[in-house]
Amino acid sequence: MTPEHLGPAPVLVARADAPLGTALVLHGQYADAATHAKELALLAGAGWNAVGVDAPEHGRRFHDGRDAKWQADPEGCLEAHLEEASAEIPAVLDACESRGLHGPFAVIGVSLGAFTTWRAMARDSRLQIAVPILGSPALPGQDAPDPGPWRGRRVLAQNAEHDEVVPLGPTRALLAQIGGTLHILEGSPHLVPEVQWWGAWGRTLAWLNGNR
Repeated sequence: MTPEHLGPAPVLVARADAPLGTALVLHGQYADAATHAKELALLAGAGWNAVGVDAPEHGRRFHDGRDAKWQADPEGCLEAHLEEASAEIPAVLDACESRGLHGPFAVIGVSLGAFTTWRAMARDSRLQIAVPILGSPALPGQDAPDPGPWRGRRVLAQNAEHDEVVPLGPTRALLAQIGGTLHILEGSPHLVPEVQWWGAWGRTLAWLNGNR
C-alpha cells in the first residue's frame, strides 16, 4: 500500500495482482484514507485496485481551523464540502487512468463519504458501480433528488436501521426509482457495531464481484 497523489488528492493505493477494476474509497468526517487501510487491503485481495482518497481538509490536507468551522456552521460546511469533494473526483479518475489504474470504476463511501459518493456519481459517468454506506443522496431535511443522473448505475446502499444522523427516506425513494439495492443494517445506529461493519464489507466485496 503506497501513499500517492492523484490529481488534487492525496491517496493510499493498494494494487491488485490481476485487477478487475479500480475502486475509490471515500472516508467519513474527521477520518482519512488510512482509516480504511484494512478495507483497502480487502479490496485488493478481492481483485480491485483500491484507492483511498483523503477528502478536502482531512488526512494530509488537514488544517487547524477545520473543526471550529464545522462546529460554527455545520449545514453550510456540509454543502461546501460535498461540492468540493465531488468536484475533484473526475480529476482523480483522470489521474487513475494515467497511472494504469483502469476501470471499470467503483466508488465506496462511508458516512460523509457516502454523501460524496452520490454527488460524485452525478458528476462523472465513469462511476457506474457504487456502494454508499451510511449516507444519503439528499442533504438532511431535503427530499430525494430527481433520479435522472443516477439511472443506469448499479448501486448497493447500506444504511443503519436506527441511524440518528442520516435519514433513510431519500435513499429508499431514489433507489426505488433507479432499481438499486438497499440493505438495512438491522438494529444499528450510525456508529455501526464492529460485527455489522465487517459484515457490510463482506457484502460489499461479494456484490462488487457479482456485478462486474
